Amino acid sequence: MVGKFKFLKYMNQQKGFSKTLVIVLVLVIVGGVTGYFLLTKNPSQTTESPISKDESVYRDIILGEITEDFDSPDFMDRRLIGIKRDGQSEILIPSVKVFMGWEKIPGESTYYPFKVSFSPEYNKFFFVKYLGGTGHSSGLYSLDIKTRAVQKLDKMGEEYEDYLNGINKVSPDGTKVARYSSNLYLLNLLQDDVRVIAEPKQGEIFFVAQEITDFKWLDNGTVQYPVYSSSNFDTPKTIRQIKVN
Repeated sequence: MVGKFKFLKYMNQQKGFSKTLVIVLVLVIVGGVTGYFLLTKNPSQTTESPISKDESVYRDIILGEITEDFDSPDFMDRRLIGIKRDGQSEILIPSVKVFMGWEKIPGESTYYPFKVSFSPEYNKFFFVKYLGGTGHSSGLYSLDIKTRAVQKLDKMGEEYEDYLNGINKVSPDGTKVARYSSNLYLLNLLQDDVRVIAEPKQGEIFFVAQEITDFKWLDNGTVQYPVYSSSNFDTPKTIRQIKVN
């Protein structure tokens, strides 16, 4: 009788242990599944968020002089400088000419970079390769600040070739250029696309003067430009606006 009682007590203990083990295993499985879904649903744990204007490291990118010595071979060269959101600056590329592999032309002036724009939203810096002492360019380029990848924008480079024959205005977001010359052009920096968006009508002309205050971007999608009479260049005949995308 005593032996039977001990056996029953032993079985009850085993049942209690089994229940406890099952509960522990269930909790471990549920906790693991819950943790998995929390991690997979949290973007910061799995993927990088696309860069935005508010999240970009730099609020501007500029080209700075390396030396003021006219006789120095580095006189026309520039360094690429990033201006952070807190106002601090850092040198990103010590020599743009060395980075790009631009060589001095024997008997000619050297090439130098000229800033077109910087887009914080896309983290891209756009610049032109100019020949010193002239107003002629030899290409327009896009530089990804993060990866340092360079892309030559062939279509835009052809239209941006001579800055002396036109006036260029960059959109507020730094991704487009309105070019005022014989026609009004829209240059899309991100897509390397150029198109005419306005032409003078009969008896009108787009007059390229030194200072045209009426030619400007009103916002990222609207360009204002002056139109002159072909017989009177003193004052604009009218001021027009055009929507772009």
